[in-house]
Amino acid sequence: MDGSTVMHTLALAVTLLYALGMGFIAVIVAVSRSRRDLNYFPMVSIIMAARNEEKNIGECLRSITALSYPKKLLEVIVVDDRSSDSTPEIIQQFVDANRFIKLVSAGPSSEGLQGKVNALDQGIAASKGEILMFTDADCSVPRSWVESTVRYYADEKIGIVAGFISIRQRSPLGSVQAIDWYGLLTAASATASIGFPFTAVGNNFSIRRKAYNLVGGYQGIPFSITEDFALLHAVTSRAGMKAVIPLDPESTIITNACRTWKELYSQRKRWFVGGRGMDFSRILVFFPAFVFCFFILFGWMFLPLPTWGIMTVVKLLVDFLMVLPALRSTRQIKLARYWIPFEGYFTLYVFLLPIVVLISRRVEWKGRHFGKSVPG
Repeated sequence: MDGSTVMHTLALAVTLLYALGMGFIAVIVAVSRSRRDLNYFPMVSIIMAARNEEKNIGECLRSITALSYPKKLLEVIVVDDRSSDSTPEIIQQFVDANRFIKLVSAGPSSEGLQGKVNALDQGIAASKGEILMFTDADCSVPRSWVESTVRYYADEKIGIVAGFISIRQRSPLGSVQAIDWYGLLTAASATASIGFPFTAVGNNFSIRRKAYNLVGGYQGIPFSITEDFALLHAVTSRAGMKAVIPLDPESTIITNACRTWKELYSQRKRWFVGGRGMDFSRILVFFPAFVFCFFILFGWMFLPLPTWGIMTVVKLLVDFLMVLPALRSTRQIKLARYWIPFEGYFTLYVFLLPIVVLISRRVEWKGRHFGKSVPG
C-alpha cells in the first residue's frame, strides 16, 4: 500500500470516527435527563471574584439582586481581588442596599494560592452555604438561576452542577464565539452524562460544599489557571461524586464576548494551558478532532479533491447537528448565518493551539502572568 493510499484510508477513517463522535454527543445531549427536585431549597452561597471590573460589576450585581431564590437562604460573597479602579466602591453600594451581599477584600495567600483562586478560596472561607455557586463579574444571571441549578443536588451523588453560557452578540466576532461556547458546553454536557466529564466553565459553576471539602478545597488540588477544570476533575475522580451540565435555558447565564482577536487568543490559550492537566484518556478523545482539522486545513494538497470535499462537507454538517440542540433550546438558531466563519475559526484554533501550548505555557490574565515560556 503506497503513501497516498495510506493517507486516503486514514482520512476516511478519521472522518467516520469524527462523524460518529459528534453524532453521539448530539444524541446524548438531546435525550439525557438528570434527576431533579423542584422542592429542594438548600442554603446557597454565590461567590464571585472581581478585579478591575468597574464597567461590568454593577450590571452583574443588579441581576443577582433580582434572583427569585428566597433571600433568607441566599448569601452573596463578592471578593475584591485587589482592584485599582472603582470596583470596591461599586460593590459597597450594593452591600449597603442588600443585607445578603457581603464584600471581602482579598489578602495575601497563606497557602501559596495565586490570583483568582486565592480570591475564591477566601470567599469560600467567608461563606456558609451548603451549595457554592460561582459566576464572573462580566456575567448576568437569569432570575431562576439558583433554583434551576440546586434542584439537581437533591441527588446526593451529585457533587458539581455547571451550566451553559450565552454570549452577548454585538459583532460577528461575538457570534462566532457564541457558537464556540455552545459547542464546547454541548460536548461537556454529553461527556458528563456518561460519567466521563472533561471540562466545565467557571462563570456558571457550582459545587456541593461536602464535595469541596472532600478534596481539600483549592488548597488540596494542584494550582491551575482554570480552577473550574481542576475542581471538576478532583471531585469526580477523588471524591467519587458525579457532575452534571444540563442544557437548561433557565440556568443559562449571559456573558460578554472577547472584543478583539487578541483577547480571544489569550482566553483560548489560557483554557488550553489549564487543560494540560487532563489525563491521557481524555486527551485521546480530542486526538481525532485534531487530526481531522489537519486534513481539512492541508488535505487539499495531497488528497483527491473529491475526498477532501466530502470531508469538509461532513465536518460542516456534523458540527452543526452537534450544536443544534443548544441553539434550539436557547433560541439562537439565527447564529447559523455565521456557521462558515465559525468553522474556519474553529478548525484553525483546534489544530494550532495545542501546538502553541506545547511551545509556551505563559499566559497573561487580569494583569498577572502565569506559566512558563517552555515546557517543563
